[in-house]
Amino acid sequence: MNYMPNPGYISPQAAAPYYNWPGSPSASGPLDGEWEDAVGNILSVANDRFRISQSRDRYSEGYLVLERDNILSMQTRDSRNKRYYEFAVKDDKLVLRDSSGNLLLFRRIDY
Repeated sequence: MNYMPNPGYISPQAAAPYYNWPGSPSASGPLDGEWEDAVGNILSVANDRFRISQSRDRYSEGYLVLERDNILSMQTRDSRNKRYYEFAVKDDKLVLRDSSGNLLLFRRIDY
């Protein structure tokens, strides 16, 4: 039998970030969830992984590690370099500061 998928349907697993990545225990951390910046980029965090989406087909994804109480590292899947950020979360707001002092501001969103 010839199987043709319905192009209008995308399974929840295929639509979720990191679908083809090895599984890890599900644990909720302080950064887990969906965050949006001022220009509409979406930062998704789950299971020590992240995805930053500029649009449906433009994104970067990788690993996110809480190094210390207020320090995290982000490493894209195709890079060996980690980027370190100081972070703070308060009232559904997330602030990341890189080593040069640049700030990235996000607000938690719910779909």
